[in-house]
Amino acid sequence: NARATGRGRGSLAPPGETGSVGFDARKACSLDILSNVAKDASPKGTIDSYIEPIVSMINGMRDFYTTSSCSGRISIMSQPFNKTKGGKWLLVSHKKINCSEAKEALTNLSNFSSVTPATAAPVGGKDLVVFRFEPMVLSVECRTLAMADRLVQCAILCGFRESGISSVKKRVMATIRTSLRLEAPVGKGGRQLVSDEYLQVLCALANDKLHQNWIRMNRFHFQICRGALCDPNIRVEEYVNRRTNYTC
Repeated sequence: NARATGRGRGSLAPPGETGSVGFDARKACSLDILSNVAKDASPKGTIDSYIEPIVSMINGMRDFYTTSSCSGRISIMSQPFNKTKGGKWLLVSHKKINCSEAKEALTNLSNFSSVTPATAAPVGGKDLVVFRFEPMVLSVECRTLAMADRLVQCAILCGFRESGISSVKKRVMATIRTSLRLEAPVGKGGRQLVSDEYLQVLCALANDKLHQNWIRMNRFHFQICRGALCDPNIRVEEYVNRRTNYTC
């Protein structure tokens, strides 16, 4: 939301029916593809089970449908140095991992040596191996700016404080996201650059962030279920700020 992120409000068209032209046709086409395509373009190939209840709930509402989603993931990727595209997934997990999984992912890389910084030979090659945690991200097309704003307000109040609205041509898009991220290089040129102890710390941090991510997802799903997006006559804050216990 522009009030929270300081971005995008000035570029938006006035509230009203912006984005509603063709909305129903686009939604029907998107849901048809979602129900008939066996695999998508993500590393997993399908919708994550952790985010599927949120996706289903939003897609069942009149004024919204999802265009892309990820429940959050821990990954290790070998990628060309100083390039943003290309690379090889060594590990992708939408659930918590242990250090042995990360270690195995590194040792399975061709010509990858298990060494600590103290014993490492000079590194070569151009591939950088990066350990990451990325939180939930959800892209939603909304029928109107008013509904998009309501969706984003709900998300922000549930902890997704980086959420916002953008208008692309005649489509009103909302992106639900948070700043729970972690990224650290762990190898380069076929060699491990960090100790196993440091790798264990990274895994623990990533697992903790994933747990926080799940808590926020559960809050968001709960508020959607209780009708926070449905009644424009009731402020979103009146739903979200009610005392509720959230479990993961």
